[in-house]
Amino acid sequence: MLIEITYFFRWILSSIIFVFWAYTVKLNSMSKNEAALASDDNVWNDKDSDDFLRYLKHEFFLVAHVLSFILMEFTVGFGSSIFYEGVGLRPFWPVQSLICVFMSVRAL
Repeated sequence: MLIEITYFFRWILSSIIFVFWAYTVKLNSMSKNEAALASDDNVWNDKDSDDFLRYLKHEFFLVAHVLSFILMEFTVGFGSSIFYEGVGLRPFWPVQSLICVFMSVRAL
């Protein structure tokens, strides 16, 4: 239950990070190009017709999913809170080094 609760709050944190980042850099959608939007009859798919999370839905789910996994792996692998002591022993070799590999592969 602790891992599920932690993952839920990491998903919220990664969503906040993505929304802040996408809004500050004025991110454009990679999955919706201007030619596809111009030929589309649905006006709600346009950039300025609805909120930008609907416009960036694919990017939001992708970044929030990957970032929440990275944050979760870091929390469980390197967290020093008393709540994560029940996870078990986490020596650097092989457990934490393997978690570093997981995090780097997931970040790529």
